[in-house]
Formats: sequence, structure tokens, C-alpha cells
Amino acid sequence: MASLIRSTVGFLRKAWDKEPILFVSIFFGVAGPLCVYFGPGTQASMEAHKKTPKFYPATIRRPDDPPPNCVQMYEDAWRVCQHQLQETKTDVA
Repeated sequence: MASLIRSTVGFLRKAWDKEPILFVSIFFGVAGPLCVYFGPGTQASMEAHKKTPKFYPATIRRPDDPPPNCVQMYEDAWRVCQHQLQETKTDVA
């Protein structure tokens, strides 16, 4: 084990002496992905990715169905929002 470490250190010293630019570029090329993998946000992003659903439910329209009335849908949503806003105002007061 000690001889492996000694030979690796010797190789790195020779590489640094002969080709420092190449050595540094290889170092950053290897260290960059490792820093991302072991970074502080990796675990949190992996957990968030696991909780994200893979498929979302969607309504399927048949070709003979009329297109949705977008104005009516907007007005209905606006009424619901106003109603919820009034409820929160009365709760606060």
C-alpha cells in the first residue's frame, strides 16, 4: 500500500514538473464533477427529484368534443379567487 502511494506521488510530481498545464486541466476535469457530486445541494436535489411525479393527469378531448370555453373558465377561476380572498379578509378582521 505504501509503495502504491509512493509511486502515485512520484508520478504526480513528474507530471507537474513536465506538463503543468496538462496536469492542472486534468485535475480540474476530474475534480469538477466530484465537487458537484459531493456538493451540499446534491442530496436535497435528489430528494426533490424523487418526490416529483413522473406523470401528470391530463384530460383527453375527443375530436368531436367542442373546444373549451376559455373565457368562461377564466371567469369561473376569477370568481373562486375573489371568494377565497373575501374569506381571508373576513378571517383576519
